Amino acid sequence: MFVGTQPQYMKIQFHDPEQKQLKFEVSSDQGTLGDTGVENGWVVYVIDQDPQNTVRSLQDTSQVEKYEMSDEKYNARETTYRKWKDNNAPVSEKATPSDAPPTGIEVGNRCEVDSLGGGLKRRGTVKYIGTVTGSTGHWVGVQLDEPMGKNDGTAKGVRYFECPDKYGLFVKPDKITVGDFPEMSFDDEI
Repeated sequence: MFVGTQPQYMKIQFHDPEQKQLKFEVSSDQGTLGDTGVENGWVVYVIDQDPQNTVRSLQDTSQVEKYEMSDEKYNARETTYRKWKDNNAPVSEKATPSDAPPTGIEVGNRCEVDSLGGGLKRRGTVKYIGTVTGSTGHWVGVQLDEPMGKNDGTAKGVRYFECPDKYGLFVKPDKITVGDFPEMSFDDEI
């Protein structure tokens, strides 16, 4: 039921039962619902177009003064959502030892990557060491010897190094072993 608005300020819309199609619209005082040809099961919307509508003014939140608190004041509180989130974040979101800048890995090093576990190791050359936009901690960008990677040296739209598509991979430093790892061919692996 719709109350509180005079008929001259009502716009009535009739939609099919799935609400996919607007069948027709009635404005002002054009008769009764029976005169419109509405069918059983149709959905009826009554839209209030009264410029003096009190409800509409109450729904306009841009007129409500907002309370704002400085980060310093917020952080001084004992119980906050931010503190709860920090204490209850999944392990994957918390800082790990690999978030520290890596030592012993340099751009140009040959390496073996064990990012999948299970003994499947891929070889390549270190092309980038540093942070990656949208991710936490430090990462190592590797150009693999074979097209077993995930990118072309780009992560989230930012280019970190150049390599052919599917040859690039970003991994945490603890998944890299640097050393004398010559390129392997498919024949060497069999």
